[in-house]
Amino acid sequence: MNQPLLAVNNLTHLYAPDKGFRDVSFELWPGEVLGIVGESGSGKTTLLKAISARLTPQQGEVLYQQRSLYAMSEAERRRLLRTEWGVVHQHPMDGLCRQVSAGGNIGERLMATGARHYGNIRATAEKWLQEVEIPPSRIDDLPTTFSGGMQQRLQIARNLVTATPRKVLEVRKITIGWVSQFLRVIPRISALEVVMQPLLDLGTPREASAAKAAQLLTRLNVPERLWHLAPSTFSGGEQQRVNIARGFAVDYPILLLDEPTASLDDKNSAAVVNLIHDAKARGAAIVGIFHDEGVRRQVADRLHSMGMTA
Repeated sequence: MNQPLLAVNNLTHLYAPDKGFRDVSFELWPGEVLGIVGESGSGKTTLLKAISARLTPQQGEVLYQQRSLYAMSEAERRRLLRTEWGVVHQHPMDGLCRQVSAGGNIGERLMATGARHYGNIRATAEKWLQEVEIPPSRIDDLPTTFSGGMQQRLQIARNLVTATPRKVLEVRKITIGWVSQFLRVIPRISALEVVMQPLLDLGTPREASAAKAAQLLTRLNVPERLWHLAPSTFSGGEQQRVNIARGFAVDYPILLLDEPTASLDDKNSAAVVNLIHDAKARGAAIVGIFHDEGVRRQVADRLHSMGMTA
C-alpha cells in the first residue's frame, strides 16, 4: 500500500480553555499500532471519538483510504463503521448519544434499519427498556441522568435492538464490538451469544460465529462452564473479558482501543496483548490508549503525545 490507511490532519477540539487537543496529525499504516499518551484532560478519549466520527471536531479532517470521513454521507459512515471499524470503549456513556433521550438512543438504531413509524419505534424502545430492567417511564430522560449501571444496560439495548430475529435492512453498529469496563446484559443472553452478535449481524453463519466466539473466550481465559450463562452473574474481570472478546470478534481493518486492559491482571492482560499482536499481523491499523506502560511497550510501534501546543 502506497498510502496510509488512516490519516489524521490538524484535528482540534477544545471543550474548555485548557482541555482538549489542538493540531493533532498522524498517519497510520496497516499492521501498525499507535499509542496515544497524555495527562488527564488532554483529550485522548475525545480524539478517539473524533477519529470514529462520533464527534465532529472544531477543525481538521480524518481520511480513511484517502476519503474524508466527515465528507461522507451519514449512510456511508454507517456502512463503514458497521463493517470496517471496531471501537473498544472504556466507559458506558461513550457508546451513547448524550443529548438524545433513552428512547431516542434505541430508536436511532431502528431508524437506521428503515423503521419510520413513530408509534412502533417508541413501543419497541419501551419493550427493550423493560428487557434491560430500565423503567419505561424513563424513556424520555437523557442518559446523563442515569446511573452507570443503567447507562450500561441502555447501551446493551441499543446494541441488540436490531439483532433480534426479524426482517431488517441495515444495522448501524457504530461500535460493533462495544466494550465498556463492566458489562450488564439482558438476563437471557449468554456470554457466548454476546460475543457472537457482531458476527451474526454481518451475516456470518451461526455455527462459524459460535466457533469464533468460543475461540476468543478460551483465549481470554473465560471458563467454558460460564459460556452459556448470563454475564450479569460474572465477576468484573470476567465481564470485561467477555467485552474484549466481543470487540475482537470481527477482523476490522481499523481498531480504536480505549484502555482495553484496564483492571485486568497480568495473565489476562497478556491475552489481550496477544489479540492485538494477531490483529497487527493480519494488517489491522490500531490507535490505542494504554495507561499500562508495560502493555504500551509491548504493542505500540510509536507514541503520539497529546500535550497542548500553542
